[in-house]
Amino acid sequence: MSPREISPNSNKGGNPVEGSFRRALVSQPAMSSTSPQNLNPWPRIKSLPPIYTFWVSSWCQCRVWGLGDKSSSDGINSCNSCADPGTVLKGARDINFVCRASEGVKDGEEGPDRTALTNKAFISPDQWSKSARGVRCQTYRPVKQRNLNTPRKQLLLIEKLYLMKNRGLQVAVVTMPGQFRSAGDILFTDHPPMPGLISDVQLKQFSETSNFLQCLVPLTPDKPFFFAQIRALSDNSEITIGIAGPDIAEDGRPGRWINTVGYSSDGVCRTSHNDAANTHGAKYSIGDMFGVFVNHFGKSMSTVIFVKNGLPVATRYHFEPDHKKFLPTISLQGGPIDLGIMWPQSVIMKPQFSDKNMIHWMADKDVRFNMADKMFLLDSEAENVGIIQSPTSLSKEFEHYEVIVQSVSELQEGPAVGIATCSLLKPTPTCKTTVDFFRLSADGENIKISVGQRMGIGIHYPKEVRENPSQSDKSQQLVLVFVTIDTKIVHARIIMQPEGGFFPLVILTKNGYKVTLDVTTNRKIETHENLDEVFENYLEEANRLMLNDSLQRQLKLEMMRKSEDLTVELHDQLPLVDFSKQYCRVRLSKEAMGIHVIQFSLPLTESRPYYCIEIRKLSEDSVLTLGLAHSRFPLNKHPGKLPESTGYNSRDGKMYYNKLHEGFTPGERFGEGDMVGVEISMFDKNHPVALFSKNYRAIGTRYVTMPDQDQMLPSVAVCGNGYDVEIDIYWQNQYLKGPAFSECKPRDWCYPQEVTVDSVSRVFSVPEHEDVILIQSPRPLNPDNNYDFFEVQILDEFEGSDFPPPGIALASPCPQNLSPEGSSNFRLDFVRFLAINGAETSVSVGDRIGWGVIVPVSEQNKQEDRLIICYLCINLKVAMTRVIYQPRGGVYPVIMLPSGANRAKLGNIVHIRSHPITPSIEENLLKEARDLLAKEKDFKAEGKDAQEMDIDNSLFKVLVPETEETTQKQRNSWKVAGNVIMAANGFKRKNKSTSCVLL
Repeated sequence: MSPREISPNSNKGGNPVEGSFRRALVSQPAMSSTSPQNLNPWPRIKSLPPIYTFWVSSWCQCRVWGLGDKSSSDGINSCNSCADPGTVLKGARDINFVCRASEGVKDGEEGPDRTALTNKAFISPDQWSKSARGVRCQTYRPVKQRNLNTPRKQLLLIEKLYLMKNRGLQVAVVTMPGQFRSAGDILFTDHPPMPGLISDVQLKQFSETSNFLQCLVPLTPDKPFFFAQIRALSDNSEITIGIAGPDIAEDGRPGRWINTVGYSSDGVCRTSHNDAANTHGAKYSIGDMFGVFVNHFGKSMSTVIFVKNGLPVATRYHFEPDHKKFLPTISLQGGPIDLGIMWPQSVIMKPQFSDKNMIHWMADKDVRFNMADKMFLLDSEAENVGIIQSPTSLSKEFEHYEVIVQSVSELQEGPAVGIATCSLLKPTPTCKTTVDFFRLSADGENIKISVGQRMGIGIHYPKEVRENPSQSDKSQQLVLVFVTIDTKIVHARIIMQPEGGFFPLVILTKNGYKVTLDVTTNRKIETHENLDEVFENYLEEANRLMLNDSLQRQLKLEMMRKSEDLTVELHDQLPLVDFSKQYCRVRLSKEAMGIHVIQFSLPLTESRPYYCIEIRKLSEDSVLTLGLAHSRFPLNKHPGKLPESTGYNSRDGKMYYNKLHEGFTPGERFGEGDMVGVEISMFDKNHPVALFSKNYRAIGTRYVTMPDQDQMLPSVAVCGNGYDVEIDIYWQNQYLKGPAFSECKPRDWCYPQEVTVDSVSRVFSVPEHEDVILIQSPRPLNPDNNYDFFEVQILDEFEGSDFPPPGIALASPCPQNLSPEGSSNFRLDFVRFLAINGAETSVSVGDRIGWGVIVPVSEQNKQEDRLIICYLCINLKVAMTRVIYQPRGGVYPVIMLPSGANRAKLGNIVHIRSHPITPSIEENLLKEARDLLAKEKDFKAEGKDAQEMDIDNSLFKVLVPETEETTQKQRNSWKVAGNVIMAANGFKRKNKSTSCVLL
């Protein structure tokens, strides 16, 4: 490291901020804004970094270099040999290095006192110069490492530098390798963390940049914990604390980058983008203390506990195998924020969590612990089960636990006990021997339970593990899992324990809503002989299952067709599973120009419908596309931009199919640190549907237009454009299934980035916008699976405004692009309801509008050209019906937010068991539709377009159940609703195509 020089200024009275002196100071990185500018006598000079090394090079009249330890009467240090004060400055007594004579120094030689210098590691290479006075040994030497953590110290140093420069000294200030990495508007104390020291971190108000702070000293088994406390926080602020490597982008967030973990202030805990786990975290705010604790450092993956106010709240895997990349990281958004942080080096004691302490067990929000009765109870109004997880995994010292059942149903249904990994494995297991959970449920049929009985579960380790103290019980290994009822073993099974071990679980249900935990009575297994025998008996079958699974998951280079410039790294998975090496790593050198494709020879199937990519290195100028293509697809094209292919492109975020990209959701760009995937969500005979995802979020659906479904081959295209590219591909034989997207969960829907979702209130929100925003379900309505109706509630007042309320639609996965021959008034891309054109009086704030689907009995066995009945409901009253051909791939619920409509609440997605559309009404609607289809056929036989038929008034039917109580006002209301439908469903043709274009 060569220091920058501050040359002597021949003009002693010159401007101190001129020349190289000013440039050297200005070029230094600015310290935090805690130093007020008015303390700096030279406002154009930026403050110096707080951690630096101070270098001085000088010589005295006797050709001796350095500053001595003699002090003259005026307080100026002098040379030991000649007492010459001309090269030193007042106030420099703390510079502390020894002056030695350098006689006999020849040109190009090193001074004899080089070895006498302290802090040798900071000595720079010697520099030699000649002058009229002869050869001078000009060696830069480290004087002192300083800590400028106050404005006063910064000012004093600037004054010293100025004095030294004008006394003929050459000075350089060199920043030491920093202990922090930061970006954005974060202000922080960046002195080295010391035991017990609290560091300040602040984010100014109205900050809109990405704000990122990372400590470059990694967590270790000795220093595995760091935490923060919130002093100030605004309503729109977000904090994320976690662990990330040095390769995370400055706008990244821990947990939202591959191989990172993070805990956000909204209570969500993530690992490599995934927040699915048995424990869910808890929100934190002003006054709360929250932290990250690595309780097991594994070879391939580690386990992390997130902490709030001294208690564990969630566990997650950390999939980074390199412990040097366990860097404490925090990101801040939306100031003002004020934190106090204790970095790992500052923390004096790491947390101690015990399974014997019931308040350390992590429970869902609907579960509470009654201290008086020492029982866990599930809230009576809870909609789902309540999960309780131990803070520690089972081990050689904690082999077995039990619950005492305190409530059951009349059918003797009760709670469940189980074990699970700390979060989901990556990739998901593909064999029942490598599952990530196991549980026993008292379902009232196979297992019946009574109040007072004990249900337990435990792990039996092999003999060589139990008897060898050096053999870790947290390592990956086969274990015997056994279940007990009243201490008697009723079931046993061999499972592969991943690194970190299995954590005890208790699942409370509406019937088994109350239990007492007992982790002490039968904590250890008294005799192992019988279990050793059971283990040996089951071992052969377990090994056989794992071997067969490994053979199915095995990757070989001959299974791939690829461009020559792509290099592929594979790992042998035989005979046992290594969860950390199931990827196919693909690299493209920056020297390789053009597009390069790798294709897997096995197609996606209904049993293996998903594959994904983790992007390790991808420049913004590079392009990546993942998709599906046939075996003849060229190795220099992007999937989706040629016929019979589909692809998701990183550069523009669009999802292409047959060279088109139109859809009801626009897509989203992706890049380095992201994980993207594609799943065949609907295996339609002619038009399968691809569902693309990014970071465990559904992005959109597109058709896969391949006549031969055996040709739906995973295909990835890479174009580096002069940059290295590195990706990890998890082919479909490495995954049992993809993300479990559900139409019932609002956050699983496909929506643009500007949309926010509150999963509790089920409300979609979006800022002010001009264009219509569409939010689409990831799955179609499916009457066969009891989902044939959805509804949306209107939340905001719209009466008297120029903007309509939210609308709803049923749509195909994407435009079908039908040929003119296939044109039909019954073959549509969507039907929709939007309260416009005078129909605003049909709905009001608080109303629920919904679409449902009925498959008539006479159409249920048809695979093609199936007629279905779509019906509109307003507050669960059927107002309108419309018969259409079921689109290829099914009908997808869609929410429309036009300009001015910024919120909508997703209501129920259910099966309607009874409604006024009776079987006779169904057949009448079908008969009318078939009559119109016959007229349409004759119309097309004359060479005309079916959509030019003037039959709109015959297509929509207002359902008015006439009863004695039916009023004229209700009839008028239904009539208005019918007019709304006919007006809102007007579709426009595109170049005489029968394809419908939404809005």
